[in-house]
Amino acid sequence: MHEDPLSLSQAEDDWIRSHSDHNIIGAASLLLYFKKKGSFPRNVSDVTEDVINFIACVYGSNKALLKDYSFSGRSYRRHCDEIRILLGVRRLTEADIRNAEAHLISVSLSDADHCDLEEQLRSWLREEKIEIPAASRLKVIISAAREAGNTTLFRELHSRLTEESRVELHALIYTSEDTLSFIKSDPGRASLETVLSEIEKLQIVRDLCLPENLTANISSSRLQPLYLRAGTESTWDFKRHPEHISLSLLALLCLKRRGEIIDALGDLIIQLVHKIKKGKQ
Repeated sequence: MHEDPLSLSQAEDDWIRSHSDHNIIGAASLLLYFKKKGSFPRNVSDVTEDVINFIACVYGSNKALLKDYSFSGRSYRRHCDEIRILLGVRRLTEADIRNAEAHLISVSLSDADHCDLEEQLRSWLREEKIEIPAASRLKVIISAAREAGNTTLFRELHSRLTEESRVELHALIYTSEDTLSFIKSDPGRASLETVLSEIEKLQIVRDLCLPENLTANISSSRLQPLYLRAGTESTWDFKRHPEHISLSLLALLCLKRRGEIIDALGDLIIQLVHKIKKGKQ
């Protein structure tokens, strides 16, 4: 739980009071905003009314003076530097970015399904006493971590495939374009021919000998985007990926299709039984 941003230490209170009447509300606004957000406001509209009222009440400052405070001038930059020193925080470095990405990769691979990576990143930056950068910079870090996390996940999935599975999956990509399209196709209307067709699909998928532990201990939130991606990949797409990506995606596609085909077969058989019963009436 974060401390109350309107609760000031003696050192913070002394720092605010060290400023002239003209600058006190601007400097105090920067400090209180940073304590709450972990970053600095970019313009006067970022500062909430309750903060302005608090400063005016405690320090006897004229609220109207905040409109004259420049959020891009020399005083602003000097106040930001002084606040960093006061709070013991620093700006984000390239080394920090690499460490942040590593943290997010670890969290995304092991955390619960509803992990909020932006919130995880903000929390990590606060704990490390690093100034939180602009939202656009956060998105770049999260995107890079997701991509690196996917690479790690693909390598893990590939390592779980048996040599027999890899050979069969490889053959499905390079020698069986029609077979891949057949596996991805939806069942037709309920008929004996459709049932036999779905059984044939199921047999093809089962012959891949996919390991039962392929997705063990991997959260559904990590797998769902990959299932969706695998379903949209063409044979050409699978061919252009490195093997650990192409075989992992194809394995996920076939694993998902196996469950869907089994469900479809159950529905088709029920529909056929109803048709037969109707025909006998």
